[in-house]
Order: sequence, then C-alpha cells, then structure tokens
Amino acid sequence: MVFIDGKELLEPYLNDYDLKQVNLEDRCRVPELEPVEISSGHIFVMGDNRPQSFDSRMFGEIETDLVVGRAFTLIWPLSNARWL
Repeated sequence: MVFIDGKELLEPYLNDYDLKQVNLEDRCRVPELEPVEISSGHIFVMGDNRPQSFDSRMFGEIETDLVVGRAFTLIWPLSNARWL
C-alpha cells in the first residue's frame, strides 16, 4: 500500500491476480517496507512492474536534483491514458 500525506493511494490497476502471477524466484527480492517518510528535496520512486522493479524500495530515496527529464504521458491503465 502506498500512502501520500496519510491518505492511501488507490491503485485499482494492482490486483491480487497480477501478484499471484509473479514467480517469487525471479523477483528482485524487493523487501516489504515499514512506512517511509521522504526527506525534503528527495523523491521515492517505484517501478511500473512493482513486484519485479529495482526501485527506491531497494536503494532508498533520491535527490530531486538527480532527476533528468520529465514524464510526458501516462499509458497505463489504458482507460487513463493521456498526455501530462
């Protein structure tokens, strides 16, 4: 579960069926986390293939100054596809 400012982020595109399809031997061995508070000037990134992503759950938060580029489109779920 992801919480932003104490409110749960609703992610209907993540469901139990998808998680059951993951071969646990192939995972990036992403640990389950306790709540994490993100420092000012930092971000916590999570991959779009959450069960198999190498992301901030493995390497922690990153400084916003290290981010190069910006997102310009949302493609999944398809029902929400749009330009940002």
